[in-house]
Amino acid sequence: MASFEQSKSSKLWSVRFRVVENGKTKNKRLSGFKTKKEALAAYTEYCQSQKIEEKIKEGSTESVKFGYLIDKFMEYQKSNLKSTTYYDAEIRIKNHITSYFGQINIDDITPRVVLEWKLVKENEGYSFGFRQKILGDLKAILKFAETYYDFPPGLRAKITPLRRTEAKREMQYWSADEFRRFISVADKDEYRLLFTFLYICGCRIGEALALKWADVDLNNNIVNIHASMSTKVKGAPYIITSPKTISSTRKISITKRLADDMRAYRANRPNDIFVFGGTRPLSDTSVSRYFKRYIEKSGVKKIRIHDLRHSCASLLISNGCSIVAVSKRLGHSDIRETLNTYSHMMPEDDDKIISALDTVF
Repeated sequence: MASFEQSKSSKLWSVRFRVVENGKTKNKRLSGFKTKKEALAAYTEYCQSQKIEEKIKEGSTESVKFGYLIDKFMEYQKSNLKSTTYYDAEIRIKNHITSYFGQINIDDITPRVVLEWKLVKENEGYSFGFRQKILGDLKAILKFAETYYDFPPGLRAKITPLRRTEAKREMQYWSADEFRRFISVADKDEYRLLFTFLYICGCRIGEALALKWADVDLNNNIVNIHASMSTKVKGAPYIITSPKTISSTRKISITKRLADDMRAYRANRPNDIFVFGGTRPLSDTSVSRYFKRYIEKSGVKKIRIHDLRHSCASLLISNGCSIVAVSKRLGHSDIRETLNTYSHMMPEDDDKIISALDTVF
């Protein structure tokens, strides 16, 4: 994207832009024009003579809508993101960024406009985490525009961090007793096994639903996690993709009780492909429906399905398992993620520290 400037001393206009010559990006500057219109005409003529893709629509940067850059950004992201990640970003950006900024001229987007947008999102009641996510989307679009379309970097640099306006959500999880109450009312074998598996293994729901019998070694009580199921895709009821991160590909040891339950369940369904489903995985809507039904029937406190993962971590930490072992079981890419999430659950070790130090003298 071209940048037009007027000299304070000579009052003449110049235009700066980038071109690719022999595979290398170079800065160009045309100067000495009495008006911005003349500078624009010279820039347009240069682009046409060099067969450079025109970045200016309708004759001026002032008439380029921010939606144009958003569209270009999404085209770029489509080839760089997993389909499920792209789908989430596409919906988020369409509903919260394009709907607000799309028809605003690029030259009219200022820090004040961004501030007004942030205030609107706060008043709409979105969580701090979600507002952080859409602000990150906006910054990513601006960074893309700076890198590939010569958008001036000043705007992104002036965007201030979000202010947390609500208390941090307290993590929800079930104790072993609460889980036993919950699972005791599960009257369908496939859901009883699924919810037990999630509590024992600490898997993400997508990882569990993508699990195939070929991934299960019941002789050694091990399951191999290397895929994830998602329904966030256009044109298909579900897709099986790679898991969230490289570290999410892992082997998980399961209890003998769970292995026995899985073996008994398998004996009655020899032709099934997926552990939790059959020839195709269980639908996430059905899973959510039965999860809520069993919560109401058992009377335990309400949590999300994802909180079964937190429940597993809590159980392990409270029983003295190392944070490293918990991190590996959960498939975190960095132990810092595990520490940041679960450090408040770890017992105080002051007495052990003093005892250890006392051995010095």
